[in-house]
Amino acid sequence: MMGSKTNLLSELIQQSNALYFRNYLYKFQGMKMKYMWHIVMPCLPIFLYNLLNAIGIFGEGSDGVPRSITISIGIIYYYIFSETIVGFSAALESNKSYIVKTGVAFRACYLSVLYAVLSNFVIRYLVFLIIYFFYDYRFSPNLIYAIFYFLVPVLVGASLGLILSVFTVFYRDFNNFVQTIAFYMLFGSGVFGLIDGTSTLEIFVSNLPSYITVANAKGLILPEFEFNGSNVLVWTSISLFLCSLSIVGIRNSKGLVVNYLR
Repeated sequence: MMGSKTNLLSELIQQSNALYFRNYLYKFQGMKMKYMWHIVMPCLPIFLYNLLNAIGIFGEGSDGVPRSITISIGIIYYYIFSETIVGFSAALESNKSYIVKTGVAFRACYLSVLYAVLSNFVIRYLVFLIIYFFYDYRFSPNLIYAIFYFLVPVLVGASLGLILSVFTVFYRDFNNFVQTIAFYMLFGSGVFGLIDGTSTLEIFVSNLPSYITVANAKGLILPEFEFNGSNVLVWTSISLFLCSLSIVGIRNSKGLVVNYLR
């Protein structure tokens, strides 16, 4: 029994690694810059906003923190959330040939997306740390603790992406819909500024998981901002519940999904 479980785990890891190499690591194979694109593409928004800050477009915020730092933090953690939900929602559809022809496990498809999200996060965070120390701004030990905070947006994004992944198989339009929403949610997620109003719309937006993720990332790293642990706990609990339901639902509908992919 133990040997059987070990073999299944080993096979799952091999499958997820193969999909990760194909869909992410070898994505720019054949291009002259190759692996450099893995640094340029994820970090392009960070480079852009820091360049604008360097030429004086942004300046300092009212709290004394360079805006490029707060925006960079927001971009890093928002993209963890958006890349997870977009990647998970398209995981089955984008790998359908492997699922049908070679019997790749659903879990391997999701794991390969998780590897890609984690890779982009590590690249962005390392670049951010380099940029951070170029500014005349004090070091915060929370920069180390914030590394583990990536689990929150991953969990929230995965809980929604798992549900959507089944719908995307039957209704391919869902993929474009999810990508569009994820792109435009960037502007209402607290990346460029936190919400301090009390209107119905502002209250609604400030309670979205994307906004809570970004706002608390800034609060965790920068002492000038507030970290609201209760909001993080609420969405973590909701996401764990949704993940559990999604896993059960996907497991029960696996036969139907595979048949439809054919």
